Amino acid sequence: NVLMCSLLLIPMGLFVAFSNRILSIPVGMAGELRVFFALILATVLVNALATAFGSAYSVSNRLDLRSAQDLTAVLLKAAILFGLLGGGFSSSIVSIGIALLISSVAGAVIQILMCRRLTPELCLSWRQLSRPHAARVMASGFWYTLDRLGAFLMTGGLLLLSNMLFTAEGVGVYSVS
Repeated sequence: NVLMCSLLLIPMGLFVAFSNRILSIPVGMAGELRVFFALILATVLVNALATAFGSAYSVSNRLDLRSAQDLTAVLLKAAILFGLLGGGFSSSIVSIGIALLISSVAGAVIQILMCRRLTPELCLSWRQLSRPHAARVMASGFWYTLDRLGAFLMTGGLLLLSNMLFTAEGVGVYSVS
């Protein structure tokens, strides 16, 4: 996941930097959208890096705790949005990006702590590392992460494609419809 995130950082960073040339962005919103895209990029990277720790729920057969973590993240996201948007801050898409990033980081921290609690017998020891087994695990982890990333890009990709085809105003009309 670290390797894949490192590879994705370059094209995603270029997308953030040149988003106003790639997408149809209304005048005056380019800076705000760049910040939003950067926050979303950080959220995607945090989620991808935390994915491996989420397997502890399945290994220990405690999917109820996974659901509790997901619920906590949703409630935290709602509380942050309510605090940012209702607390005197101006309405901005950046608020959504901040809420997503904070809830993602909180979810990652919970996953790491729960991984240590639920599977304390699993620890990384470089001396006991079997290269063939590590390669097999890395390959399966890569495909899982690629699948999750593909699902995210499919959702975001459709929005980006719609923006390129119909402009920002057209996408707004279609999404309200």
